[in-house]
Amino acid sequence: MAQGILYKQAKLANEWDAIVIGSGIGGLTAAVLMGRHAGKRLLVLERHYAAGRFAHTNYGSGEIYGIVATPARYAMRGLGARTPVRGLYLTGQDVASLGVVGALFGGVICASAALGKNLMPAVTKARGVRS
Repeated sequence: MAQGILYKQAKLANEWDAIVIGSGIGGLTAAVLMGRHAGKRLLVLERHYAAGRFAHTNYGSGEIYGIVATPARYAMRGLGARTPVRGLYLTGQDVASLGVVGALFGGVICASAALGKNLMPAVTKARGVRS
């Protein structure tokens, strides 16, 4: 969809290779990686009018994103991008670690799992950096 066109006015494709629900840091990262590294046709759905708008809300108890950082959280078997539902992957900080960086790398892990290839080197590789 072109920038500046309301979604109700945009002409959308009839088929996508993947649908990303939520345009937070993890969702957008996963979408960009799947599009760039595998040429996938993607539809990103967001209920808010601005992409990434609610990227850091819901922290009423003091924890960022409302998720408590405890050792038990990291021992959970459910952490990871894969789910029991075929073709359904999680992204964002639900996948690995908390915070902005956790959400970002959750997107990388999600895209890697969905595509069946490790995208971490492509993301962490520095380009044009001189020491």
